[in-house]
Order: sequence, then structure tokens, then C-alpha cells
Amino acid sequence: MAVWDHDRVRFNVGERIFETTTMTLANANRDSMLGAMLDDKLVPRRRGEPLHRSEPRLLVRPPRSPLQGRAPPFPFTSVRLLYKEAAFYNPLDHVHAAKFGSFDGNHLRHAASNSGRAHGDGTAIRAAPMTPGICLCLLLYVVSRRDSIEIHLRFSQNPCLKSISTTPEGKETSKASDFTVSYLVNSCGLPTDSALKASKRVQLKTTENPDSVLSFFKNHGFTNTQIAKMISCRPELLKYNPDKTIKPKMDFLRDAGFSTPDLIFVLSKNSNILTCSLDNLIVPAYGFLKGILGTDEVVVSAAKRSPWLLHNDLHKTMGSKIEALRDHGVPDSSISTFMKQQPRLFLVVHLDRFTESITKVKAMDFRPSSSLFYAALGSILSISESHWEEKFELYRSFGWSEDDILSAFKKKPKIMELSKDKIRRMMNFFLKEPGLGLSVVFNCPHLLLYSLEKTIIPRWSAIRILTSHGILNKDVNLYTICKLKGEKFLEKYVIKYQEKVPQVLQAYRGKTMIGG
Repeated sequence: MAVWDHDRVRFNVGERIFETTTMTLANANRDSMLGAMLDDKLVPRRRGEPLHRSEPRLLVRPPRSPLQGRAPPFPFTSVRLLYKEAAFYNPLDHVHAAKFGSFDGNHLRHAASNSGRAHGDGTAIRAAPMTPGICLCLLLYVVSRRDSIEIHLRFSQNPCLKSISTTPEGKETSKASDFTVSYLVNSCGLPTDSALKASKRVQLKTTENPDSVLSFFKNHGFTNTQIAKMISCRPELLKYNPDKTIKPKMDFLRDAGFSTPDLIFVLSKNSNILTCSLDNLIVPAYGFLKGILGTDEVVVSAAKRSPWLLHNDLHKTMGSKIEALRDHGVPDSSISTFMKQQPRLFLVVHLDRFTESITKVKAMDFRPSSSLFYAALGSILSISESHWEEKFELYRSFGWSEDDILSAFKKKPKIMELSKDKIRRMMNFFLKEPGLGLSVVFNCPHLLLYSLEKTIIPRWSAIRILTSHGILNKDVNLYTICKLKGEKFLEKYVIKYQEKVPQVLQAYRGKTMIGG
């Protein structure tokens, strides 16, 4: 249902009221039903009937859905609007019956609601020129009763509509919601869609406290972009007392070893930390991490990699897994390194799967004291059992036996974390390229981790040119070449021989096709 007052129009959408301007609607399409209803110049085709202007209310029916039989009597709808509808759809006989005849109010039913674009000739109403590119799509249907008709509209997201309410209490809430969205957009820098979502989690009535929060962050070195990201994640920060709630947490972390850049990086990446209890979560989490990792510097490094470490009950989520590793003979030094490299696995993996994976890695003859043990454990925990089997079968499709795959996995466990697409492309390249072959990968599975396009093909192309001119031996080790830094490789194999073999630079840049 829509009601307008002068140039403001309000729509009832799912018990929420949205407001926009008549210009926004009328500018859409003067030939549409809504455009017709808002155009005072439209003259009804039937003569002799007065046009009343007392608090008009909007009646809309879906295009190509004419009423069958008599239309309902709409006691709340002005004759002016009924005739405007008639002038558009030309069902004047039904309008006349609606005014003077009887009507069975139960014969109309809402059949279904559809999202997305209106069907057929359904009108898309575009916003006024000052808000280019914003589109409002309407889906309309009628629900009828004996004494009333409700017109329901379904909207796509439209920032030019303002959410308000019909009840006195709701009007106050809607004003707070409008104010909140406006503040989030204009003062905090949130996009409109993010501000609408954030406004559901916080309601602001004044700017005093939110302004103090924003000033606090700016004075501590946060950029506008970082502040917007933090507020979008945790809009309730705007209601905190910055000196009593936010500052103590930042002071603790700074005293613990976080530099100002580190602190800004961690908090802007995960502002949840500032909403947690300092005494119940942050302090115990930091103490737990330091007990495992050893030093403040390592804790800061781990927190920068995974900021959520500082707002979880780590004793509960990680303690049992650390004990499981110790029970299987993994030394604390290896546990510390494992947690530093992949802390997420200690938090998200269930204890049962964690312990089963430890047993599986031990069964593959990895020594618990070796660095490959936690590397293998990390790979197994990072992929599901089904993905493990799929990749196992993919390697097998290239002629590798189960022992070959396990042997390669023991040398470089991360080969099982690669995507199936990359495994396929890498294996095909080594299989088809003269002078290589799958035995090269089997002996050195580390090669699978390099970029095929950025590292292996350019460098192998340059090496092939040099070997074809007799400058290098044909038994050159590709892994040794790939390990070199880019500048070192250029200096040693391209620049050094460019005068003798000009093609080497072209090959390296990809202008000479490999295999050609």
C-alpha cells in the first residue's frame, strides 16, 4: 500500500514503510501506471464524475491481470485514483461495479510472491537524476478481504528509500534508524548497503558518543578506511565509552609488545577483539599463546596472521589438541612452530579428527620430532577425506602407484593441498615436455609448488635455448634453477649470454614458444 502527502510517497512493504519522492516515481515512465497516478495532467476517459483529492491512496494491479467479474469496493481509495487506474487499464465497467455493486471479498487470494525482475511488462521505476543508476523494481499483488484491500509491493534494494514505521513507537524507532544510517554513511564512510545492515545492530540517537569513538580511533592512527571497516564489522563500537572500554584493551596489547602499526593492523583486520572482555578473554588468550610460542614477538607475529586468536577461549579450543600432540611424542618446539604457521587448524578442527590425523601421519612413518611431521599433519587437516581421495586418484591417473604418491607426499606434503586443476596442468607439462618427464616431479615434487606460467615455463624455455647452443649441459637441474631469485636467474642465465644467444631473452619473455 502506498500513501502520499504532497511530494512524499510512503510504501507499505512487509509491514515496513519505505518513503521516497513523487519525482522519483513519476520520472520513471509517464506511461506506467504509477506515472499515470502521479500525473495530474492525465484526464479520465469517463465524464461527469467528480475527482476528489482527499488523502488519496494508491491502488495498483499487476499488468495483464484484469479482474474477472466485479471489482471490490475500495472505501479508502479516492474516485480520482480509481478513474486514473481506469484510464490506464480501461476497465471502467469494473470500476463502476466496484463503486456501486456488491462484491464477494473472499474470491481474491494471494497465490505467490516472486523476487527479482517483474514479469512481462512489469514496470521498473528508476530513481531521479540525482541518484543515477539506482533502480527500484516493484512486484505487486492484491490480498482481498470483505472490508479492505491490501496492496503489497516487493522492492529490490534502493538506498533512496527511507525505512519508517506506521506506529507512534515505530516512528521513533524509524527516526533513530534513519539517523543511524545517515551517520554511518556520512560520518563513518560506510556504503549505503553496509550502513543498512549495520543499523540493525545498533541504534544511535545523538552524535556525541559516536563522534568521540571516531575521534579516538583517528587520534590513535587509524585511517578512515580502517575505521569504516571496523565499524562495519562491529557497529556497536559507536556506543562504547572509548576511554573506559576501548583504550584499556589497546593499552594492554601495546604493553604486551604490539607496536602502533601492529596494533592498528590487527584491530582493523578484526575489530571483534575490542568487543571482548579484557579480563576474561584477551588476557588469558595472550597468556596461553605466550606459554606455547615463547616470546612476545612470536605472539605478535601469530596474532597478525590470525587476529581471532586474541578473542577465543584458547584453553578450551586448543589445550586438548596440544596435549594430544605431546602424547604422540611431538616436542614443544615443533608444536610451537606448527601453531605459529597454521594456528587456524588448532581452532577449527574437531578434536576427534585432529587425533585421528596424528595417528594417520605416524602410520606413514613420519617421525614426530621432524618438521615434516607437522607439515604432513597440516596438509591432512587442511583438506577433507573426499578431496584427499580425489587428488590421490588424479596422481594415479598419470601412472603413479600408491607408493609413488606416498613417497612424493613424504618429500613435500603440500602437494596434496594443490588444486586439482594445478595438479593436472603441472603433470601434463612435465609429461609432454621433452627433456623432463614425470620422473623429474617424482624425484623433486617441490617443483609442483612453483607457478607454471611465471617461473617454470620462462626459465625452462631460456635453459632449452642455452642447451641447444651447447652453452649448458643437458642434465641441468630444473629445481636448482627454480630456487633462484628472479634477479639472480636473469643475471646468471639471461644477461650473461644475451650477446651470444639473443634468443635467450625472447625465450625468457615468452616470445619463443616452448617446444618450438
